[in-house]
Amino acid sequence: MTLQSELLDHCRERVTDAHASELLPRFAKAVERYPVAPPLLYTMGMVCLQFGYFDLWTLYTRMAFELPHVSHQDVLFRAEAKIRLDDWSGWVDREARCFNPRETAHWEPYARQVQWATQRWNGEEDITHKTILVITDGGFGDLFQMLRYIPSLASVAGAVILTVPLECRAYVQFAIGHRATVISADDVPAMSFERYTWLMSLAAILGPLSPFQPFDAPHPLRRIGSIDARPRIGICWAGVSNAPYNTRDPHRSLSLDDLAPVLSRTDVRCYSLQVGYWASDAERYPILRQPPVSLVTFVDTANVIAGLDCVVTVDTSVAHLAGILGVPTFLLLHLAGDFRWGTTGFTPWYPSMHIIRQRARTDWAGVIRRLMAHLDTLPLRDCA
Repeated sequence: MTLQSELLDHCRERVTDAHASELLPRFAKAVERYPVAPPLLYTMGMVCLQFGYFDLWTLYTRMAFELPHVSHQDVLFRAEAKIRLDDWSGWVDREARCFNPRETAHWEPYARQVQWATQRWNGEEDITHKTILVITDGGFGDLFQMLRYIPSLASVAGAVILTVPLECRAYVQFAIGHRATVISADDVPAMSFERYTWLMSLAAILGPLSPFQPFDAPHPLRRIGSIDARPRIGICWAGVSNAPYNTRDPHRSLSLDDLAPVLSRTDVRCYSLQVGYWASDAERYPILRQPPVSLVTFVDTANVIAGLDCVVTVDTSVAHLAGILGVPTFLLLHLAGDFRWGTTGFTPWYPSMHIIRQRARTDWAGVIRRLMAHLDTLPLRDCA
């Protein structure tokens, strides 16, 4: 009997509830796709986690850890599992992404040119007298998550240049412009530098987090009408891709209707932080106010968030921005959630964040009930 068939038999014995008809075909597909043991075990474990079988995910993940990891794909699977288990060495393993075609396919042309023309810094070389270019890889949320490493990098480098998307440039310039030169991709050809690195590599290169220091917003919106002392809550209910055909959003996003219990409360004031495709859903809930400024860039969003008492959001850039600003944040996660959020209700990245994750597949109602209990005891922040 092969390892694959043994695993399928094991799953059939352990998965006996209503999910079996969905789970077993996914297991069979994983066996067909990954004949090599580590990816197969990691994939079957993730399928289990997505359906709430945390014990099976743990079992298959630990089994995978015991096997040789010979390919970059093997190591990348291990990286995400380690990070989910709060093992910081997972960020070192995640450097294998730089050899993964699915990752490198998204690199901007300028990044490919820099890679071939400039030496990459891995943290070992003394760069006290060198200028280093940091290339942002990943999405907006990834940028905000790793932004806290730029001051540390600036302390060991002669100078730091950071490339960011245009939507983020004004805010990043405000936040760390005194420690780095903030540019867009179009500016790269005019810049002079001796080394480069990836922004998402800084966790691996510079190590575990230093004590949290919140970033500021340029012009935080102040409380309007001081007589109304109700807490002001910002709400973001859908991922930034906002595409109905996106395969991830049905899992990480929820319907605004799911938040109806929050919107029906009279003891809070709710403001929409949603942009893009789903933003117009707010029109169905007149009680959900639009912020006093349009959310065009992340400077606008940061200014609004900094004037709120808390933020309620799904896993998108708003969560990371609220986190680095130190604003109390309730992150609503589906059953598995992204690997970076671990398995508990808290994260070392953002001390002000509380994670509320599903306890059963698609059970957003349970998440909202627990959120409501947290809002009952929400303290006011001084925004005057």
